[in-house]
Amino acid sequence: MSRLIDLNDYPLRHQPVINWLRGNGLNPARIPKDQVVEVGHGRLWVKQFVLNEDGNKIISGNGVVTETTSVSLISAPETHGL
Repeated sequence: MSRLIDLNDYPLRHQPVINWLRGNGLNPARIPKDQVVEVGHGRLWVKQFVLNEDGNKIISGNGVVTETTSVSLISAPETHGL
């Protein structure tokens, strides 16, 4: 069963969201807030900013470039009150 978590439902820099992302090996600074994250089947799907070799966000004519990433779910959202 999948679950969707709308990051827009949480205040900017909401500590439980930050802890949950970090608990799953993700860097919160690379995660756009304006998205719905999918959790299910032991996986977490999230869009991340694409970085160049210097660690800066890549910008195109349409804005900052993102890519969808899937990681193994290590820390469940419920553990963080989400």
